Amino acid sequence: MSVEYANEPLHMNTVDKNANLSALGATMFSFRYVTADIRKRLLSFGVGLTTIIIVVSVVSLLYNSVQKAPIIFLKLSEDQAGDQDLLFTAKLTNQSTSPFINSTDFTQRLQKNELIGNSSSPRWIVFGNIVNKRDPDKNISALLLMVDSEHEQNVGIGHSWPYRPLGEGECHIRNSLLSALDIAPNRGHKVNLRVELSTFINVLSGQTIAINEGATDDPEQQLAPTSVTSKDVRNLIHYFLDTQGINSTQPIYVNITEIAKRTGTIIPPPIKRVIDLTGGIWISPEALMDTFLPVNSTTDYSHWGIGGEYSVVDSVDSSYTKYASALGNVVVLDYRYVMSAIETEFRQNADLNVILTAVNYRDRFYSALRNFKMQHYALTVVAKYSERYKTYLRTEKEMDIDILNLTNSISRTMGVSYPVTATLPLAVALKGTRFISMFLDQIFTGVVLMLAVLGIILIFALLLANVEEKTYEYGMLRALGLKQNTLIQVIMSQSMYFAIPGVVIGMALSVSLNFLVSYGIAYATSLPFDKVDPFEYTWIAVVVPVALGIFIPTIANIIPIQRALGRSLRDSLDVTRQSFNETSVQMIKLEELGLEPWQTALASLMVVIGFCVYYGVPFAFVFQQFPLFFLILNTILMGMLFGLCMIAVVLQPILERSLLYVMLWGSERRLLTLITKNLAGHRTRSRKTFMMFTLAVAFVIFAGVAFSLQATNIISSVESLIGADVIVQSRTTLYKLPEQQIDDFLNKQKENGIIKDFGYASSHLTTLPFINLVQLSPLSYFPTCDVKVFAISENFLQFTFTKYFLYTSHDQYSPNMTYEMVDGKPDVFRSLYVDAGKAVSPNEQIGFQPGHVIYDAYKLGHNRTSDKFDPSTKYKTYVDMVISDAMQIKISAQRENPLQLRVFSHHPKTGESGGTDFIGKARALVYKVPGFFFSSYEVSAHNSPVLITWDTYLQIAKEAADTVKYKYTAKTVLKEKLLLRYVDGVTDKQRESILNGLRSMVNSDFTILQDVNDIKASTHTATTVLLGFFDIVAAIAVLLCFFMLTVSFTANVKENSWEFGVLRSIGLSVSKLVRAYIYEALVLVISAFFCGTVIGLAIAMTLISQFNLFLQMPFMFEFPYWLFGSIGLMAVVVAVLGSYFPARELRKKEIAYVLRGLE
Repeated sequence: MSVEYANEPLHMNTVDKNANLSALGATMFSFRYVTADIRKRLLSFGVGLTTIIIVVSVVSLLYNSVQKAPIIFLKLSEDQAGDQDLLFTAKLTNQSTSPFINSTDFTQRLQKNELIGNSSSPRWIVFGNIVNKRDPDKNISALLLMVDSEHEQNVGIGHSWPYRPLGEGECHIRNSLLSALDIAPNRGHKVNLRVELSTFINVLSGQTIAINEGATDDPEQQLAPTSVTSKDVRNLIHYFLDTQGINSTQPIYVNITEIAKRTGTIIPPPIKRVIDLTGGIWISPEALMDTFLPVNSTTDYSHWGIGGEYSVVDSVDSSYTKYASALGNVVVLDYRYVMSAIETEFRQNADLNVILTAVNYRDRFYSALRNFKMQHYALTVVAKYSERYKTYLRTEKEMDIDILNLTNSISRTMGVSYPVTATLPLAVALKGTRFISMFLDQIFTGVVLMLAVLGIILIFALLLANVEEKTYEYGMLRALGLKQNTLIQVIMSQSMYFAIPGVVIGMALSVSLNFLVSYGIAYATSLPFDKVDPFEYTWIAVVVPVALGIFIPTIANIIPIQRALGRSLRDSLDVTRQSFNETSVQMIKLEELGLEPWQTALASLMVVIGFCVYYGVPFAFVFQQFPLFFLILNTILMGMLFGLCMIAVVLQPILERSLLYVMLWGSERRLLTLITKNLAGHRTRSRKTFMMFTLAVAFVIFAGVAFSLQATNIISSVESLIGADVIVQSRTTLYKLPEQQIDDFLNKQKENGIIKDFGYASSHLTTLPFINLVQLSPLSYFPTCDVKVFAISENFLQFTFTKYFLYTSHDQYSPNMTYEMVDGKPDVFRSLYVDAGKAVSPNEQIGFQPGHVIYDAYKLGHNRTSDKFDPSTKYKTYVDMVISDAMQIKISAQRENPLQLRVFSHHPKTGESGGTDFIGKARALVYKVPGFFFSSYEVSAHNSPVLITWDTYLQIAKEAADTVKYKYTAKTVLKEKLLLRYVDGVTDKQRESILNGLRSMVNSDFTILQDVNDIKASTHTATTVLLGFFDIVAAIAVLLCFFMLTVSFTANVKENSWEFGVLRSIGLSVSKLVRAYIYEALVLVISAFFCGTVIGLAIAMTLISQFNLFLQMPFMFEFPYWLFGSIGLMAVVVAVLGSYFPARELRKKEIAYVLRGLE
């Protein structure tokens, strides 16, 4: 039996003949040597090659995916705002008073703009009613969206819309509407669509429903009339006559005989004699209107309307980017056939046809309907931007520049005086996703950094193991005359041998995976595949992974090269040496003693950190460079993570011994000493494995928790601001929710066990036309703070999310006052009602009595206030209120001290001004209330809410009105917002019935209806996909750790092979020795897993604390249990397999061969 050392004959002969190798000769020698060595060590080569492939391919794919991530957010924005890059509405000016856009002229002009071209289309959105033709009792309100369905499909407006273009008499209807009407799609069922006369009055007065698409920021100008008067109808008739060129004062012939004959009316004999002579009379349209529509008539004509009969084609289950999702219940029609449907309905109206025939206008009327150019009277025009994908995928600043260039080019094309206003709904919606996108960018950057570090550690361990294994071989080559430079080249060639192929294969794999990812994105977003170019690579997606593929082996080679060259020939040629038994002595002259490299690196790092914190963070914040700001914060967090992982290495021995003692039981306890000795002997090598596992687990858990926190915070912020499961909120203070109708409906649903409770909130006091300002202050009148006073229902905590009710303090001093507890929190809002007037401050309990008159020195001489008031009277009728905790800092408000509430009034007509003072007592100081924005930060004190009862609100309003002699006769408070909570376990069908019922009661022109469940559902898919991404990252990290464990234990087994043979020779069974290695691996991996979990949780808790510091949310911790469990399971499997396979090789050998170190 002979002993071979890496194909020795080849190397020895080569070195003998070429003691001083040339550069070319050294390169050829390195190539031949490494090639021969790889044939014997395929495992090491495979591990190194696979590591580089994984790092390169994943990093390249990540960077390329980051560039495509905005496409996903673009899809979410399209679902929210619709596929509308530009939305044009008419602009009312002195030169143009028409509420319509002549879309024919407009689109012809717009076609000259190369950024828009032919991709514009007119639209109409009106409020109407839909009735089941078979069962007229089943009817509901809806929004009628009239489009050119064929043209929009051709130009790609609503590119995700899956339904076919509509024909004559056809419509697509929202599924919730069909459910309410009990109609099935595609069955030939008919519905009647009707638009009431009030809607036409709105349109003609410029009050369009474009508010729902964000075309105006002034909802006050959109208020619809609650009734239609004869004057409104006359104006509508005048408008129609003017469009047809008919003079309303010119007489027309009316055939009375024909009318009487068709209607069966008997003409009185005295009049009949006259009529028989002429057959009719001459009368002007104006005179007819004076007869049948007198100006002073009190009749309400709002029930009049027009419509048509339509066949139901498809059931629409989503907006599919066709329109803004907030529109809710929508019926889609093709405007090209609307006039045809109206003509059909008119022809079926016998009375109308009698009148038209009598005035000899029937043919002309229907001809006018057929020739009516509806596109000349468009309410809105939508357009697509040709460079939309290029623009929307850029950074925010670059997008803003492109949008500015787009709007400038449109202004140049149309002319600045053209009477339209342009808005950009999609760009506005997309901006709302920028922070989430930046957050994901930082997470992806962290993943790249983690993979790079893991790759460096693994390649370093691999190369170091190879160097230590071939110590004798390198020593022999050096003894035969091989130069150090050539030996360095050999070691570098060894790493480049798998680095270069790894980079090439990794980039090729990245291209293939990128193709699949691009296809998935295109499929999910319904985009053409060419818009998600799979072969488009940014420079960073190529340069960074290639650099990492070369950089990782290069950096990892430094210490192995030092180790190979740092041993003497005697130590290198000693085959009995063991690395953990080595003792080294280093002598350094005093004059050579200076800073160590690690000290220099640490000092440089501290300088960089200081610069980033003290200059980078303020710079990024002041100049709103939020990507840089988040990058610095993320880097600091990653630095904390790496630092804690390095500290954890110190605890490794203690954790391993403790875990080993717990793990071994019964007869297995005999292996305790052996395993303990192995753990100590392998400490240097296992420390790298421990570090890798700890880092991988810590990062994956931290990233998983961070993303879960981000998703949870988005939902929590929405829940906190909305306040309940469903809200219906008026867009304008001039529109009153139909309270009685809503109460009747919801009380019935409450009895049916569908909703838990419901209630209302008012608009703030300053929305009343005679109240300018409300201020809160101490009794000393200084300092003061502007506030907004709202009234809320008594059962407020019953219909809102109580988890978002957070308070600092509440009234615990007043006697005879108890609080009902709701979810463990005192119901201070109910107490405002049931304990009104019972609040007693500590000062009052010791005999404090206010003086008779208090002068307002701060406002003295101004006519804005009463200057003085009688506190002894006001004290008896004080205001119970809930105020913001920020008032403690802003005005030194305390729960124990009374406050002054000052209301400034102004008569809108007479100009008279004045003020009214009220004593207020804070029943609670809060920093979070569902449905309102509260905070404990002083900056939020200005205009913070003050919550009171309905009666108090009405009392304050009346006294403020009396101050300026304003006639205020309201007996109830205007309800601005309805809030309701479902019972637990409510079904989707029940939810839909509630929402449909509410939509049918309110005018959607002037209200917003939001359902929290819909918002949650919109984030569920994104959350699932990204958590799946973290599972993949975890799997990759654990795979690298498996390689590391395999490399480490292979080296351990080979280094301890002699000890293995001795133990077998004294009777220890092979299975026990293998189990000893498995126990050692399990102890190592589990202790690292434990440390990584603790570190990951610690960093995650730091992140949560930072979020809660700013958002002041209740503490919420979403732990990724599935991710944690999958990592733990993979770690155990890796530990068992990574130790079993190396140990299995020795069990096959004879003891004698093992003791002699033979292969």
